Amino acid sequence: MSPDVWELRDFLTRYDEWIGRDTPADDQRVLVISWIHFLQSDPYRGATRRLDLGFDFWFAEVPDAGDDQEGVFALYRINEGERSATCDVIATLRKPVVP
Repeated sequence: MSPDVWELRDFLTRYDEWIGRDTPADDQRVLVISWIHFLQSDPYRGATRRLDLGFDFWFAEVPDAGDDQEGVFALYRINEGERSATCDVIATLRKPVVP
C-alpha cells in the first residue's frame, strides 16, 4: 500500500448494512461507494471532529448523496499513527443533522 493511502476498515461492511437497512437508490449507492474510495486519500475532507465521542471520532455527510430533506452520513474513527480510518456506521438521516 502506498504511504499516501489510508487503510479503510469496516467501510464495506457498514456500506452493506446501510443498503440492507435503508434500501438506497442505485445512484446513492454509487455516490457512497465513490466517497468511500476517495477517503483512502483524505479521510478528513468534509468531516467534522466529534470530540464529544472521543478524540478520534469524525462525522461526515456524503456529498450529493441526499437532498434538502435527508442525507447519507458516516461516523468513523481516524488513527493517525496507523494511517487508518474505521467506520462505525453509515446511515440515511433526516436533516438537519446536528453532529
